[in-house]
Amino acid sequence: MAGITVGEAARKYLLTLDSALLPDKTRSQKRAAVNGFATWKGLKSPLADCTRTDVSEWVQSLRAAQLATPTLANKTSYLKAFFAWAQTAGHVPVGDNPAQGQVKYGVREKRLRRKLGFEAFNPEQLAVIYGPAFATLRKDIQLGALLGLYTGARVSELGQLRLDDFVFQDGLPCIRISAEGLGQSLKTDASERSVPLHPRLIEWGVLRHVESLRKDGQTRLFPRTKVGSVNGHGNFLSAAFGRYIKSVGIEPRVGKVGFHSLRKTVVQTMQSAGVPSEYRAQFVGHELGDEHHAAYSRRYSMLELANKAHAAVSFDF
Repeated sequence: MAGITVGEAARKYLLTLDSALLPDKTRSQKRAAVNGFATWKGLKSPLADCTRTDVSEWVQSLRAAQLATPTLANKTSYLKAFFAWAQTAGHVPVGDNPAQGQVKYGVREKRLRRKLGFEAFNPEQLAVIYGPAFATLRKDIQLGALLGLYTGARVSELGQLRLDDFVFQDGLPCIRISAEGLGQSLKTDASERSVPLHPRLIEWGVLRHVESLRKDGQTRLFPRTKVGSVNGHGNFLSAAFGRYIKSVGIEPRVGKVGFHSLRKTVVQTMQSAGVPSEYRAQFVGHELGDEHHAAYSRRYSMLELANKAHAAVSFDF
């Protein structure tokens, strides 16, 4: 008995995505990757016959079609999730994942990605961004831009925040970033975390704003956000911030600037201030990639995290 076919396995796996808390764009990309491989391999081929060579040849066919390395990396990561599901579901034996490690960046590509990626803002640029013109922005855009600067959170994480994600831990006001609520999703397991709110955010009135929204019967921090938005929950915030920084003359030096530059600014500022990598990773939701750390270390309390991070990201502008 040959077992389940590639086409049938793909159909069953893609059904699981319908119930997953994913942005429509991500769900569509995953479907395209899995269906693309299934069609290339042959829908009636036994899934158990799929090998690392098959995936490698599929990747080479995509390279021949001029797909860039970042796109290939995304597609193989989605295919890796498909094969992992198939193993867990018992459709194929648990073992080597044929999509694992199929796409790697060369030294030159890594250097180019760093050079042309999002740039951190320097102090002079921050002074302009959060200067007098900042007050002309809509209140929710101001809120998002301040949260981005003082938490380093991804724009999608901020855009999906619910009012009940504002909690107290260790006696400190925090935001909880998780995939527990309707329409919420996370990039990685490490993304799930709580982040203590910086005193500057309290001074600005974040908690008062949250209480005002609650009194108005709202449930989300950004009521304009559409659950299941094709481009993700933070798209409106990212677009508005991008237009704003362009209007005040913020231009990239080499790469590009945008909302993600705030995240990079936070990480690099903490690094320059000597904040240890474990604290930085927990604060912004990065995976350290250290098995020893993951297995034996505990998560820092909100008080510990605030004591290490907040002094470092107290920007003067």
